[in-house]
Amino acid sequence: MNITTKDGRKAALCRYTAEYAEKLLNYLNGLSQETCSRFGPHAFTKDEIHETFNGLTEVHGFIGVDVESGQIIAYALI
Repeated sequence: MNITTKDGRKAALCRYTAEYAEKLLNYLNGLSQETCSRFGPHAFTKDEIHETFNGLTEVHGFIGVDVESGQIIAYALI
């Protein structure tokens, strides 16, 4: 599903898969300390991301990917 962000960028919303692991890690590590302290459901490491999405609990991850740059610009766990 494609959307237009408030600042006019085009983004594709899609389900997280392991192919996005490195880009997701870069996105998470670029968040401010304030954001991390409020919204960090897990540690921002490659191992923790893998465990969160491949653990025993039912977790669905979604990302927003900037169509132009290919970078992750949004992230959600449900």
